[in-house]
Amino acid sequence: MGLDELPQLIRRLVEQAEVSGATVLTGQRFVSCKPNGKKIHFYVSGNGDGERVEETANVLVGADGALSRVAKAVNGALGSGHCGIAKGYAFGCM
Repeated sequence: MGLDELPQLIRRLVEQAEVSGATVLTGQRFVSCKPNGKKIHFYVSGNGDGERVEETANVLVGADGALSRVAKAVNGALGSGHCGIAKGYAFGCM
């Protein structure tokens, strides 16, 4: 696969995730996260006015690299046993 095919691959991955029941947020800036029982509450901003929006999930995936803000925040909030790195993508699970 060439780099010119990457946008198509990402679109297909997003489509498959949504078909499987995932909610995919794009164009958002990750702010922070905190555990709440068996869920992860996290905050994003991206609407241009700087307002934080709270979201809740069972799994939080940050596709911003192995040294991502998501990985650092999940490790800090939940402990290192709750964060994994797979091929440069950080994810946290409760």
